[in-house]
Amino acid sequence: MPAHELGARYLLVEGVADMTEELYRRNPISTWVFNIDGRSTAITFKTKEEFDRFVAQIRLQERTYRAEIKQRGFQRLAARYVATASEGCSGRSLTSGEVAVEQVDFTLKLSHGNRTFPGIVVESTVSLFFPGHYSGKSEPPLIGEIRGGIIELRDSPSQCVVILKSN
Repeated sequence: MPAHELGARYLLVEGVADMTEELYRRNPISTWVFNIDGRSTAITFKTKEEFDRFVAQIRLQERTYRAEIKQRGFQRLAARYVATASEGCSGRSLTSGEVAVEQVDFTLKLSHGNRTFPGIVVESTVSLFFPGHYSGKSEPPLIGEIRGGIIELRDSPSQCVVILKSN
């Protein structure tokens, strides 16, 4: 499996598990619809035990992906970058300017202005996601490679390229 796909799957199952647990804590519900692997699925939890089994299954997949990412390895990113966005990025959430990166193991949060974007590093590949990525209602992710203090992130369909240079 390509590094960017492994990272995307990890973030997806982690997000679905976290979101499911939070919604259930707020108000135990009998049916919840969510998007996983591009499909909309209806789930009925008749008992707390059913809910617990469902979350345990997702958490097992999350641990499997985590172990594979750690086995492959991941690079450490600098704390500050200057982003330069191409014309193809017009209207996107990430634009030119200063960005800050917080990295814990292979997961990261990129802050740009008052916005924060989740991301992941697998080997030398960085994948950056946008709000709504769990529901499929967001901008396409930016995916790229780390090369000597420079990260070049791309969304090929829109011709958006964001270059991050360490500050």
